[in-house]
Amino acid sequence: MDLDPNQQAEQDRRMLVAMGLTALVVFYFYAFVFEPPTPPEAPPEEPATTAVADPSTPAAIVAPAGDDDDSAGGAAAVAVTPAPLPEAPARTLEFGWSGVGATWSSLGGGPADYILDDYVAQAEKAPWLPTWLLSKVKGEDEGFTLQCAEEETHGLVDIIQHKDIAHLPVGIDGRGIASDIGNYRVVSNTVDSVVFSTVRDGIEITKSYRFPKDGYVSAYDVSFKNVTGTARELSPSFGVVDFMPEPENRYGPKVETHVQVEDDHEVADEGKVRKKNGELTFTGPMSWWGIGDKYFLLGLEPKGEMLNGTAAFTVVDEDKGIFASTVSTAPRILQPGQTADFAFKLWAGPKTLEGLEAAEMRMASSVDFGIFGLIAIPILYFLKFLYGIVGSYGIAIIVLTVTVKLLLFPLTQKQYKSMKAMQDLNPEIAEMREKYGDDREALNKEMMSLFQERGVNPMGGCLPMIVQMPIWFALYRVLWMSADLYQAQFGYFCDLTLQDPLGVFPVLMSLTMYITQKMNESPTMDASQQRIMRFMTLFFGVIMFTLPSGLVLYIFVNNILSIIQQWWIKRGFGEPTPAGSKA
Repeated sequence: MDLDPNQQAEQDRRMLVAMGLTALVVFYFYAFVFEPPTPPEAPPEEPATTAVADPSTPAAIVAPAGDDDDSAGGAAAVAVTPAPLPEAPARTLEFGWSGVGATWSSLGGGPADYILDDYVAQAEKAPWLPTWLLSKVKGEDEGFTLQCAEEETHGLVDIIQHKDIAHLPVGIDGRGIASDIGNYRVVSNTVDSVVFSTVRDGIEITKSYRFPKDGYVSAYDVSFKNVTGTARELSPSFGVVDFMPEPENRYGPKVETHVQVEDDHEVADEGKVRKKNGELTFTGPMSWWGIGDKYFLLGLEPKGEMLNGTAAFTVVDEDKGIFASTVSTAPRILQPGQTADFAFKLWAGPKTLEGLEAAEMRMASSVDFGIFGLIAIPILYFLKFLYGIVGSYGIAIIVLTVTVKLLLFPLTQKQYKSMKAMQDLNPEIAEMREKYGDDREALNKEMMSLFQERGVNPMGGCLPMIVQMPIWFALYRVLWMSADLYQAQFGYFCDLTLQDPLGVFPVLMSLTMYITQKMNESPTMDASQQRIMRFMTLFFGVIMFTLPSGLVLYIFVNNILSIIQQWWIKRGFGEPTPAGSKA
């Protein structure tokens, strides 16, 4: 059907109006309602990456500077410093050889445990008691048994006192060993050796250990290498660090720092170091240095010539009680790629004079018997000789006592004869006391004239005791210091180097000393002097409770022999004339 022209015009007009309205709606929607999406942002520019290097790589690599050039963009010199590796847990490695079970740690590149299979740790507090006594206390009846400290009770001796520190730290600058606190990389690890390495401030530090098949001497080498492109100053220092607890009592074992400067052996416990404001220093050629107690030692000894420098005893950690014995050498310049090498003997074991001398260690001076060394060393070797025959250090001490008594027999015979002669003068001395009364000067003058006339030496009775005193002190030092007698058993004594756990022998020794003193009383002694002598007997008896039981055993046996000898002499010469009567 055809449209009327007027209708066609109206249709066209309506179409135009609709299209216009549609355009207006679309424009309004886009302009005021619809929000177009935000175009994605460009990714941020990544910063220049920092190289991460292996500990064995150089600490700094410097690129050469180029000339300013427009075409080249004027590239300048760029220094790239490797970031430190993240701290990893310490790695431990186990080693073992005859008599030793050891653990090495990457923390500081050194030992973490050093267990000696042939030694059991001493009881720290309560002395050992025989099981028969304990059973009576508990109300149990187990019969009479003797049982010494077992491994399970006290454990094997561990040279290392503290586990979480670097025990053989090294220093490269003015900070010394304090800067050696991180983990080392394990370079190599075999059955009998281990090598650790790290880089600190452009210096590569390598620690190498080689272990023996038996014994207590390991080879310890330290190498410093300049791994930068410029010369570096090196100030080497080598420390031995460990825990040094305060002794529980003045007679207990002490852990001490050691160093030998030429012929002078310097020793200091924690108390002495603290009193010196935390540092004691010594200068000169160093033979060896370390930390140890009475019987065991962890020490370093330079191979070949002594190491010139400065030694120091220092407090490393006040709260934990960590101390160090350190030797520092003179600074030196290391050119790029240049190394400085140091070689040591590492001793970790008992302080036995025979073992240290057999290993040709200058560290043998750590077995220090003091001023009585000239007597103590022969006594020690004689005891070891006797032990090789009888198999017991207790019996060896008894044989030693008899031997000394026989050697001093002529002297003691003279002593007892002099004492007998003094006792025979009792009547005349009593008359003099009545005659001169309180005139002490006249009395003493007359008595000395009488002694000269009769050929009597009033001091003759004291001479054998004076001669024996150095032997007592020397034997005390042997028992107190020598690891050879450590935990030597005899009877109910489980350790002759410790005090008598029951106090039996100190009491018996006091009784024999009192009997000996009563038999030796001189007529020249007045009442006050006799009281002093009795007090001295009591005083010595109390002291014996604190001394090694081996020494108390020696004095007790010596007193028994003296009583027998005195009785025999009195029987041969007759009893002295009682004081106050005439012959």
